[in-house]
Amino acid sequence: MRVRVVGIVSILLAVALVVAVVMLLGARSDIESMRNENAALVTDIQSLESDKSELISDISESTHRNATLESDVASLETSVMALETSVTSLKADIESEQQSKSELQSALSDSQSSNVELNSTVLSLENVIEQTLGQLSEVQDDNAGLEQRIETMQSKLDVLQKDVGDKNRLELDKANLQSDINALKSDIRNLNSEIAQLMGRRSALIPRTRSSRVLCTGSMEPAITCLDRITLLTNITFDEIVVGSVVSYREGDTYVLHRVIDIRPGMVLTQGDANDVDDGWVEFSSIRGYLIAIRKNAHPENAELRDRVNSAREAVDKAYETYKRLAERYCGGLDKVNPCNTSPSNFNKVLSAHEHWVTTWCVHDRALHDAQTQDDIIRLPYISFRCRG
Repeated sequence: MRVRVVGIVSILLAVALVVAVVMLLGARSDIESMRNENAALVTDIQSLESDKSELISDISESTHRNATLESDVASLETSVMALETSVTSLKADIESEQQSKSELQSALSDSQSSNVELNSTVLSLENVIEQTLGQLSEVQDDNAGLEQRIETMQSKLDVLQKDVGDKNRLELDKANLQSDINALKSDIRNLNSEIAQLMGRRSALIPRTRSSRVLCTGSMEPAITCLDRITLLTNITFDEIVVGSVVSYREGDTYVLHRVIDIRPGMVLTQGDANDVDDGWVEFSSIRGYLIAIRKNAHPENAELRDRVNSAREAVDKAYETYKRLAERYCGGLDKVNPCNTSPSNFNKVLSAHEHWVTTWCVHDRALHDAQTQDDIIRLPYISFRCRG
């Protein structure tokens, strides 16, 4: 039994020894492995230290770049502040320009309103012209007197040359007289220059006007009639014409006197006070002047023709309204008269109203023809393909 126990112990010791040897071998292998790992770690640490040096260099370079960027940012901020100051200055300039624009617009309005005062200015200019003519007459009289004095002195010089025996005295008197003559001639030249200047001023101040009668067309009734006589200012500029001015312009062989209702560069839009439609745009080159004065009832001989034209005009308007009313009642409108869906009796009423309107229109057209040709030396006969008789 004891031997068995010893054998078992021996076996156990052998096993323990084997295990210890195996463990020792494993530990040795682990130590080698750890050594290898340690060497790899040392290599990694060295690599990391190299990377650290490179990072430190990069950080230093980045710090330098950041300093440069901060300097650039500071410079940019300064530039931005300068730009903001410039923007503020520009805004102030814009506000100043807008204020100047408002002042200019106000000045333009004042300038346009000053055109209304042109008529009174023309009257003042006529007074100035009369005064200038008076001064011119006085200067011309003075000139004539100076020329007479020259002739008198020249006669005295001739007498002295004949009668005075003292040659020295004669020469002295002659020199004095010649000096006086030269001075008088210089005065004459100065007076002639003043006369020329006065004549130039007189020419610029004289307004050119044209007096005319009005045709009995009735287009400007009741403000202007053919009983009146008008005065036009003819030496005008385009800037003097304003909305509301009454202008005379050429249309074919006749002149039209109508009111300006609109203006655009170089052209005006006109319409008669009694007309329903405008005349269209008229170029400034066709305008011969604008109205500055009206002499009422200067042509009473036109009363009969005026009454005839106005009565014919009223008759046309009344006949047209009747025709229009019947056409709308029985046909549904003027555009539905032909054909008209109504009874024969109602249609006859519409036709009768139309014929009456055409008749009154012809009467009015004949009256207008007589009015438009009232000043013709040879009056052409009235011809109309629409109106007979």
